[in-house]
Amino acid sequence: MSPFIWFELGRVAEERKDYERALLEYDKLADTYPSARESILAKISAARLCLKRLNRPHDALRFYEEASASVVPHLDLDRDIQVGIQQAKDVLSQNAQLSAGAASTG
Repeated sequence: MSPFIWFELGRVAEERKDYERALLEYDKLADTYPSARESILAKISAARLCLKRLNRPHDALRFYEEASASVVPHLDLDRDIQVGIQQAKDVLSQNAQLSAGAASTG
């Protein structure tokens, strides 16, 4: 399957709110076509899903960092990637503070 069509398959799953399926398709696309531009788009989409829909900030950070480290040219996407990395780190920090607060009161 072409990377473009595969990316669209992930988007359709996402539009149908089948987030786990969309994540699976994005991840498989990125692994299968690591040198295609769609692989970066898939990693960013997977990261966004993990952060915004699936409450998996660790996975979101990993996907954003993989997109950032990609050898595929992506200067036009770098700002989105860096913002996503910061958002994922912020959520992880907030979660750590909440856990520490709960541990100290419990």
